[in-house]
Amino acid sequence: MTNLMIQATIDATIAEEAIGEDDGYARLTALTKSISSVHPSLENWFSLANTKGGATISLEDKSAFLADAAQNNSQDYAGGFRAVLSTASNDKEWLKPGRALLTFEPGQGYITFEIYDPINAYGEAGASEIFRSSIKAIAQTESIIFSGTDVSTRPQSGKEIKIYMGENQLFPHRRWLGWMGFVPHMVEAKHIPEAAALIPVGTKGTVIVAVDECFDLNNPAHLKRAHRVEARMAHIGLLDVTDTSLLS
Repeated sequence: MTNLMIQATIDATIAEEAIGEDDGYARLTALTKSISSVHPSLENWFSLANTKGGATISLEDKSAFLADAAQNNSQDYAGGFRAVLSTASNDKEWLKPGRALLTFEPGQGYITFEIYDPINAYGEAGASEIFRSSIKAIAQTESIIFSGTDVSTRPQSGKEIKIYMGENQLFPHRRWLGWMGFVPHMVEAKHIPEAAALIPVGTKGTVIVAVDECFDLNNPAHLKRAHRVEARMAHIGLLDVTDTSLLS
């Protein structure tokens, strides 16, 4: 069965805090430096163009990048520094396999890291390794409360795109892990025997891989395994409740 993955997205939760532009820029550059060590295609980062065909700004140009970020924030936004950037230096690279998108928003308490068409860019084994390493790189740099990895997939038939988050996650009222993710706890195989891999991140926590292969939402075995891992995580207290209204 051909894996029809469109993209995969690491969704990481961090503490909510409004930070200034200098602190924000320092954290953002540390984060991209860590991610860039994963693969050469992730070394160069740019702001998003404000118009079609417009210019992007390299993250390395601090003054211009910060000026652009400030301009894109509405005047009534009180969340401090935030940025959205990608590895696409122009419009033509936006739909190039392997294009990455990074959202850094401490004021809202999250970081997302997306790669478009990763299988065509890196192959199945390569894509899986890049996401494992990226989760680890993000956790090494930022204080991650929890992260999971969502995927979007074309169906084998029909037109409706499938995603894991929401429509395929096991618990509607809890966090979801999806393909793989991170918890700030030291986890061993005896704790989650259903996991495909458990990768320690120093003393900061553990990368939990539910499915070894590239996660395929058209593959019932992949969904079953992800659900078994999430069920175990909930049982041992690693999958927090996010909506108590659904418990009644």
